[in-house]
Amino acid sequence: MFVWIPAQFCSSLNFPLLSSDETALWMANVAPEIQGRVFAANALILQIVSAIAIFIADPLAERVFEPAMSHRGIATILGGIFSSSSGSGMAVLYVITAICLLLVGCGGFAYRELRDLEDIEPNCTTDTK
Repeated sequence: MFVWIPAQFCSSLNFPLLSSDETALWMANVAPEIQGRVFAANALILQIVSAIAIFIADPLAERVFEPAMSHRGIATILGGIFSSSSGSGMAVLYVITAICLLLVGCGGFAYRELRDLEDIEPNCTTDTK
């Protein structure tokens, strides 16, 4: 357990970087008149997706990964890393989620239009001169 608390702390260190980059892109590419609506819609979508993720994570951890880690299936392969005690299924789900997030990030970086979005999309800045 003592390894997962620092792991969560370290994985949360990138949140300010991610949100500031995203906010800068939204502010530069969305007209100021509609930014409030766009930010509100973005926040609503994030909250809905987060709620769905919570409802999916519990059954996955309790009904899929915990039983798998307590039997001779996955536990023989992953038991050395996660053990086969209570909570090891949640640890497996946590690591799988982290790997998927890493793959999504690498996929976004490999997608040229997304990587070069700042250069491709015209900014919605207005001249004050």
